[in-house]
Amino acid sequence: MDGRAALVTAEMTLDWAEYSIGDLFPAAASLHFPSVDYLGLTFNARDYSGPWGTRYLGITTDGRVFGLGDFTQGRLEQFETIDYWAPQVLQDWCRVRPADCNAGATGYSNGTPVPPAGTVLDRSDFSNNGAALAVVLEDGSRVDLGAQPAGFGMELEREAGFDAEALAALARRPELQATGSLRGLYVLGSKNVTALKPVFRIPAQDAAGLNPDTLAVLRLGAAVVDGVMDHEHEALLPVARDAQGRLSFVDPLFRDGLYATSDATQAAQRTRARALRARARTSVDDYDWVGGARYILTTFQNDLNWKREPALVRMVADPALVGSGGRRPATAAELATLARQPICNLVLLVHGHNEEEKAGYTQGNAAAPWEFGYKKRVWDLLYQQVLATDLSGKPLYPHACTAFYEFIYPSYRAIYSPVSAKGGGVQETLGEALGRLVGEEVKSNSQLSRMLDNAMPLNTLIVGHSQGGLVARAGLRFMPTKFKAQVKRLVTWGTPHHGAALISMRFAMQAGHDLVIDGYRLPLQNLVQTGVAWMQLDTPGTRDLRLSLRQKDRMNLRAMFPTLDAAAETALAPTLYSANLDEFNTNIGTREIDPGPSYSFLTGTKQGSATVEHEDASGAWWLLFRGQQVAKFAASSGTEKGATLNRLLLKGGSQTSDGAAPLFSQQAAGLYGPEAIDLGDVDHEEFYGSEPAQRNAASLAKGRLAADRSLNKGRLDAADSACPSIDALKLSATGSDQLTVSGRALFPRLASTPGRSGALIQRVEARVGSVEGSVIPGLSFQYDANGQFSASADSSAVPPGNVAVLVVLKDGSQMQGLVQQETSGYTGVVRLFEPATVFENRDGRLRAELSHINYEGAALKCAVTLDWALPTSHTQPLQMRIVRLLTRDGVQVNETFFLKYLSYSGPVLPVGDGTYARRVAQMIDPPTTRTNTALGNQLDLSALPPPRIESETIARRPLMTIEVLGLCGARNTTAMRFDYEWRSAAGGGGAPSSPVPAGGTSKRGRAG
Repeated sequence: MDGRAALVTAEMTLDWAEYSIGDLFPAAASLHFPSVDYLGLTFNARDYSGPWGTRYLGITTDGRVFGLGDFTQGRLEQFETIDYWAPQVLQDWCRVRPADCNAGATGYSNGTPVPPAGTVLDRSDFSNNGAALAVVLEDGSRVDLGAQPAGFGMELEREAGFDAEALAALARRPELQATGSLRGLYVLGSKNVTALKPVFRIPAQDAAGLNPDTLAVLRLGAAVVDGVMDHEHEALLPVARDAQGRLSFVDPLFRDGLYATSDATQAAQRTRARALRARARTSVDDYDWVGGARYILTTFQNDLNWKREPALVRMVADPALVGSGGRRPATAAELATLARQPICNLVLLVHGHNEEEKAGYTQGNAAAPWEFGYKKRVWDLLYQQVLATDLSGKPLYPHACTAFYEFIYPSYRAIYSPVSAKGGGVQETLGEALGRLVGEEVKSNSQLSRMLDNAMPLNTLIVGHSQGGLVARAGLRFMPTKFKAQVKRLVTWGTPHHGAALISMRFAMQAGHDLVIDGYRLPLQNLVQTGVAWMQLDTPGTRDLRLSLRQKDRMNLRAMFPTLDAAAETALAPTLYSANLDEFNTNIGTREIDPGPSYSFLTGTKQGSATVEHEDASGAWWLLFRGQQVAKFAASSGTEKGATLNRLLLKGGSQTSDGAAPLFSQQAAGLYGPEAIDLGDVDHEEFYGSEPAQRNAASLAKGRLAADRSLNKGRLDAADSACPSIDALKLSATGSDQLTVSGRALFPRLASTPGRSGALIQRVEARVGSVEGSVIPGLSFQYDANGQFSASADSSAVPPGNVAVLVVLKDGSQMQGLVQQETSGYTGVVRLFEPATVFENRDGRLRAELSHINYEGAALKCAVTLDWALPTSHTQPLQMRIVRLLTRDGVQVNETFFLKYLSYSGPVLPVGDGTYARRVAQMIDPPTTRTNTALGNQLDLSALPPPRIESETIARRPLMTIEVLGLCGARNTTAMRFDYEWRSAAGGGGAPSSPVPAGGTSKRGRAG
């Protein structure tokens, strides 16, 4: 099968759901309905009955995916469309229907885990003098234990199947799948245990067919964490692979899970020691301690941070959502609308590492990847700043003509390094995926493609946080040249351009070397368990964040890791440091951008540090064997711990960091064209306002500062980044029977070269009444190189009323303007106080549309037409009609709306004999007539309040305000205010000194 989304059917998607989300939709409990009607929709559906009741999953004929049941609180809820899920279905299909796969399958294909053996293998051995020992099983499993200060014994066991304890541990980590057999190691001995670091080898067949980059060992066994023995401790250990495919790992936690046989104070520990002694089954009689742990080889191939396909999502900056992220993905209908709007700026946002996502949003904590945790929070403040206004309400940034994209990706994949793949191939890196998706967008987005083909100016800004800065740089190498040429600025926030010392430290510790501070040991599990959680899983993405090999002399490893002697450091160097990052940082001027944009590297420095205290040695027997531990990190934040560790791990002059990335790495010292901007006391998370635990007014202020600096460096606040507009638009009489429409297409980006403006224009046209009206053929426009345009026609060729002018650009977008042919009398427009797209707004008519993407679990669309006629005589009533067409998920509904309130002050009109009248009314629930039609729910009103007779002319405008309850499916009120002014044929303004009934015409115009 190939990778085209068109191949994905409803049946395939339902099958895939049963495979990937089997806890919600177990295949064994399913009942199929090839066709079923519900709430006016036809579904291909399945139901799943069980202890929870009945759950439903269905797909409509137009490809919308719906769920109903306890997981939706009993409401029918849409979960995107087949097109949305298609990449994931295609990626996983080889596991859903292996027979359908062939050599042409693409993406990250995952193999099938190896089932556990059904027989037990075990072997014990004993070293009388403490000499090094190796135990080997018949299947090739092996444990090597170096020399110890006294005699010791150990047993290695391969168990049959998985017992309840192992299954429970795996259930707590749904992102992991077990492969191969469970193994246990049990050791007993005496005296010092600092050298107790067992090295394991596992036969390659335990991971047969699996991608080796998705392997980790789940360790089940006791360990001391922050001075307290955790009897049920679980940890993930990295797996190495040699040239022959053999797997190995080190257990650096084993010595922290020992039980003293002489401890008379803890009955539970005595019991555990005896149980382990019985398991060990060796001939050792005199011993001080005993310990044991069990190991399960696993794959994280199902982890969302690995398997989810990267996506490039077009976002809509939405003021209505400024309190909850400020944006939403553009719908298919909105993309068509956006294509008609000129683009001056493009902002591409690339998030950083997201270890948190391994919890998965399929459990119901987010509807889509971009909404999950950090991946959403990281850009919230930036969108808030984009949507901010000044005191007059004017936008600070031109978001109306700015295209926003977010690259959303699985953090565990390689950023730039070649990664081994099933079958010996090389899998796509995140940089390649970003470049590919940008290329696909350029091809499929006709507006963007035409802009680039016609050299239309486009100010492109790329912003990356942390790992995202490296992903963005890697992506630039694979983007189309014509797009890359439009990138004017790359801004990174706290990006480790030279790698991070903390990642290299983690590999040293997991190889079994002790981090020692002032003579006291800080164990690995104290870091992992108390907040530096993002370091716990060894992935290709993590390995790409190691300190670069060229920067290794900045590390203080030999001082901080006493057991890491010269020979050990040389042997471990390929694991500790990244030679790939050195290659990545070579000749970047020709690889990334040539001649290149400016780089702006936003840097921060974490001033606070973690509290480091020595543990009390009294009462904890195991401290006698390994020395006191530096353990009191629990009260500090993750960035405080990171800042402390960076100061210890790095040599003088390189020790400053933001709590994750060293300052010299954030600054990208020595790289092409850098501009480092110091934000001061800003930690790694404060670039975006921090995580909720540390999120406060101070951190949010720092996040807004980072956002503003980025937008400023991208010149989004510059005058030449403003949206294009039609300037000096007017309709004028050029003779007794001639009209001329003229104006100028103004492109702020071309302010210094206005002679290029005409080259961006495809045509200029005039339309009757509004931009959706018919073209006025009599007005044939000419335009020059500066964008000046004009057209003249006989007045009889131009219908009375408004004239809309469209300047159609070569990318297919439109600049719009409106000129109003003035008539004697009152004229005006309406302000609609609810976020809506207004298609027509003129005297006597308003047409608008409002969409709720997710309104009580449904997609609501509301089209409103409002027609009214002001009285031209004091005997005429105010007449109004509201027609509202409401659809829910594309199905028309006729929910009732109410005209709640009307306030109307009529115009001053002649009664006769030098007297005038005006009518005043304020009505609650005014009488109306309601009709349901195919066009929607229709409300008619005719109001004639009593006249108030005046003896002199009073210059008053008509005033009208109406409030409609439930107009567009909302429970709140929609308010409309009518703004009127007097216009006469002579062009005067205000109310007349001698009222003239409406009806006279003039061919003078006014720019709208």
